[in-house]
Amino acid sequence: MTRRRETDAGYILVAVLGVMLLLTAFLVAGSALIRSALHGAVVGDSALATQGLVQGGLELTAYQLFVRKVPAPQVDGRKIRFAGGTIQARIIDEAGKIDLNGADPKLLWAAFASVGLDAGSATALIARIVEVRGTTQSAAVATTAALAPVGGDIYAGHSPFATPGAPSVPGTAATTGPQRKRRGWQSVDQLRDPPSLSPAELRAVAPLLTVYNPDGKVDVLTASRAVMLAIPGLGTAAIDMIMARRINATKDTIVAMQPLFGEASVFIKTTPGPAYTVRIDAISGSGQRKALEAVIAASKSPNDPYLILDWRDGAS
Repeated sequence: MTRRRETDAGYILVAVLGVMLLLTAFLVAGSALIRSALHGAVVGDSALATQGLVQGGLELTAYQLFVRKVPAPQVDGRKIRFAGGTIQARIIDEAGKIDLNGADPKLLWAAFASVGLDAGSATALIARIVEVRGTTQSAAVATTAALAPVGGDIYAGHSPFATPGAPSVPGTAATTGPQRKRRGWQSVDQLRDPPSLSPAELRAVAPLLTVYNPDGKVDVLTASRAVMLAIPGLGTAAIDMIMARRINATKDTIVAMQPLFGEASVFIKTTPGPAYTVRIDAISGSGQRKALEAVIAASKSPNDPYLILDWRDGAS
C-alpha cells in the first residue's frame, strides 16, 4: 500500500513538473512575441521617421533653390539637423551638361570625341539623336516650356512618397497625373539602344549629358571640367580662368568672363537651371539611413513651388 502511494505521488510530481514546464514555455514564447512586436513597431517608426527626413530634405532644398533663390553651390553639401535626425543635400545643376534634345550637334560631337568615340560611330549616333528629337526638337526651338522628361510625364508637386490618389507633398499642388508629354530623348540611358555606345563608352560620356537642359547651352558657372573640355573653341587656359573666377561670382565678374569664351560663346551661357539633380542622404536618430535622388525644376505656377521630373529612392 505504501509503495502504491509513493508511485502515485511520483506520477503527480511528474505531471506537475510537466505542467510547469509547459507554462514556462508559453511564457517564453509570449515574451518573444511581445519583444518581436515591439521591435517591429520600433523599426516601423524609425523607417517612417527616416522617410520623413528624406521628404523634408527634398522640400527644404527645393524651397532654397526656387523660392529663396539661393545659388546651388551654397546649398550643395550642406548638412541640416532636424529633431529626428540629419540630412545632407548634394546638388548637380543640369544646365552644366550637354542636352541630347537641345544641344548643337557640334557640341554633341565634341562630347563623344572627348571620350574617345571614333568618327564613324559618332556620326551614326548623332544622326540618330537628331532623328529621335523630331522636327520640333532642335536647338533653335527647345525652350524651358518643354522641360518635361521627353516622352514621359511631368508631375506638378507629385510626391515620390505618395501613392496615386494620396495627398500631395505639403506645399505643392494635389496633382497625381501627367501634365504634358513631348517627343524626344527621355533619358541618357537610351543611348544603350542601337546604334549604341558600349557600356564603357556610356559610363564615360553619361556624366557630360542630360535631357533637362532644353535650351542646349552649357552653364560654365556650374559645368564640370570634363564638360567644359568638351566645348568646341574653349581652351584649357580659358577653362582654368573661368573656374577660378566663378567661385562666388558676381554680375561684374561674370561680365568680365565674357572675353574668355571667344568662339565658344555660341555654346555657352551663365545662367543656372532650370533643373537640378538633388540627392538627399538622411540618417535618423536611431542610425537608420535612407537616400533619394530626384530631378527637380522650378514651376511657373504660384501654387506649385517645384516639379519632380524623375526620382529614385532606396536605402543608402
